[in-house]
Amino acid sequence: ALSSIPVYGAIPHLNSRKNIQSFQEALRVVRTNLEFLQGSQKSKILTITSSIPSEGKTTVSTELANIIAKSHKKVVLLDLDMRRARIHEKYKLANNIGVSTLLAGNNTLDEVLQTTQIENLDVLTAGPVPPNPSELLLTDTFKEIINVLLERYDYIIFDSPPVGLVTDAMILMKLSDINLFVFKANYSKKDFIKNINRFVEEQELSSCGTILNGVEMGKKFGYGYGYGYGYGYAHNYYNSK
Repeated sequence: ALSSIPVYGAIPHLNSRKNIQSFQEALRVVRTNLEFLQGSQKSKILTITSSIPSEGKTTVSTELANIIAKSHKKVVLLDLDMRRARIHEKYKLANNIGVSTLLAGNNTLDEVLQTTQIENLDVLTAGPVPPNPSELLLTDTFKEIINVLLERYDYIIFDSPPVGLVTDAMILMKLSDINLFVFKANYSKKDFIKNINRFVEEQELSSCGTILNGVEMGKKFGYGYGYGYGYGYAHNYYNSK
């Protein structure tokens, strides 16, 4: 095995309406695993990240948030990939204000929180790209906001930048109860997956798990199945949309 971090789910490649049920069922398995981990704790902070761009972390974040909310849990999803925000597009929401303007002191929390068409699910979009996302996440204001959200919601989900590119992800993972790494079959870099155990140990991160995304259903796969080298995409991540 490439990693001893537990696999919380294997999610099929979502390519048509045909396999939407398999896709959602796989995410329900992830949700069940998270509930088991949650135990009696009232609220849970969850960071979803990846090693490099285009592994599907934002799709996993949004769809998992949807499924948890549909199980009668109050969920708030934060788009903290501020350099390359996409959550507002997924839910067709405005993004003229959001996390960046909230942390800069230009808006209140209630001004930036947005409801969605899904009951029990609210979203905090990223807002305009700030010059200093990492610094904003290190402020006491951010921690205070999270404490307020913990009083209101059962789950707080952070859609984080890829952990291999910027320090933002590390800041968020230190605040989280559970950290999920999304790896994409035939795409994720083997070296990073092999190093994940050391990474988690060195950073003293709490409960960590992996989600294998883009699996071709019907094929046998072990944990090492299908990992290719897609690392060339990373340098373009923050220079393109």
